Amino acid sequence: MTRPSPVFSKRYTDGAPRTGAANHLLDAGTTMKRATTTTRLALVLTALALLFTSPAAAFELTYEGYLSDLNDAPLDGAVSTRFALFTQATGGEPLWEEGHSVDVSAGNFTVRLG
Repeated sequence: MTRPSPVFSKRYTDGAPRTGAANHLLDAGTTMKRATTTTRLALVLTALALLFTSPAAAFELTYEGYLSDLNDAPLDGAVSTRFALFTQATGGEPLWEEGHSVDVSAGNFTVRLG
């Protein structure tokens, strides 16, 4: 007795045999799901690799702002600044802080934090 080709005759979890074109379509769908899952896994692993191989880029933030004096006149020139993150709205110790001298032009400035 010869065994049927697995492409044309398979038993699935319900025990019912699938044969012919319907079996081929089921195999194509399963293959497509595997390809999609493999692609997603590859993308996730690539993202993780990039995250861990370039830690400086992962933790930098570009911040843009506007500075004015007490009369709402825009500032110009170098201004010493301090940036900090806190866990509460007022008081407490900062989780992170960083100081910069930023170049301000007509009140506008850009600084890279991290």
